[in-house]
Amino acid sequence: MSVEAKTRKVRVDQLVLSSNLPAEYRRAMLGMTYRVSSFSSVPESLIQDYIAAHPPIGVMDGKSFHVISNVRTLVLKSFLPADTRIRVIVDEAAGQSDVVWVSAQRELLNLMVFAMDSKYYAQAVAALWDMALCRDKAFFVSSKVELAQLAGLRRQSLSEASAKTQVAQSMNNGGGQNG
Repeated sequence: MSVEAKTRKVRVDQLVLSSNLPAEYRRAMLGMTYRVSSFSSVPESLIQDYIAAHPPIGVMDGKSFHVISNVRTLVLKSFLPADTRIRVIVDEAAGQSDVVWVSAQRELLNLMVFAMDSKYYAQAVAALWDMALCRDKAFFVSSKVELAQLAGLRRQSLSEASAKTQVAQSMNNGGGQNG
């Protein structure tokens, strides 16, 4: 894919995992288990923002856009109205013989970039939740219970992580210094 790849708008109901990928690869991509599987409590506008920042990459073939990269957007499409139009990146590599190599490289990089050390995941979720609460604005989840369910965490783990985050912030702000 060149730096100057073409973009276009398509409806989310036109997104499909590329049929140019072998069946076993498609099964593997669609069979990956993620910590979060339902985004029903996330507002459509936030899902659209995410997709805009991480657009599907593939090729238009007839009435379908065949995705080879940023495959996770295929899960998100079910939480948007079918006629929602999103920006995609057209990559002619999707029709080439090395499509699996191209796709696998990109998806592996995605996993490595977005993968979080599981021992810090709850702390990161708690810290972002606490920061969002300080803004006096409605958030897309209304309670720690709901946040824990969405994030795939136990409520207790989230509370413990939140307490650690608050202690660390207090220490950084001079709260732990003896005077």
